[in-house]
Amino acid sequence: MLSRRHVIGATVAAAWCISSARAQPKSSTPPRTLHARARAAAAGTSGKALRFGYDDTVPGPVLRVKQGEELHVQLINDLPEPTSVHWSGVRLSNIMDGVAGLTQPSVEPGRSFDYRFRPPDAGTFYYRANSAG
Repeated sequence: MLSRRHVIGATVAAAWCISSARAQPKSSTPPRTLHARARAAAAGTSGKALRFGYDDTVPGPVLRVKQGEELHVQLINDLPEPTSVHWSGVRLSNIMDGVAGLTQPSVEPGRSFDYRFRPPDAGTFYYRANSAG
């Protein structure tokens, strides 16, 4: 036989679970996809040849996100070499920093990697391809 204490406790627990599930933000928007692709070499600001870019542009398309909102970007590596995305100047966890071989594994050719983070600072930042080789 159930006591009144058990019934009240179970009711409170169920109500808390339901309200917690409703409070979770839904991530219904698909990730922004960036394709790392080879392109004709062009001189960069450092004088080195730029061999690849994102979505056929260098440095890549503009990505906008409000401060504190999640940025979800899927990198698809269409290059013949490993790569990653480095988010210059953005404060984020090392696993999302995109320095291949140091803060994350390289994204191998034909593979993808999802970058997900919430930029804590407002401002204009840039991202760039980081070649592992």
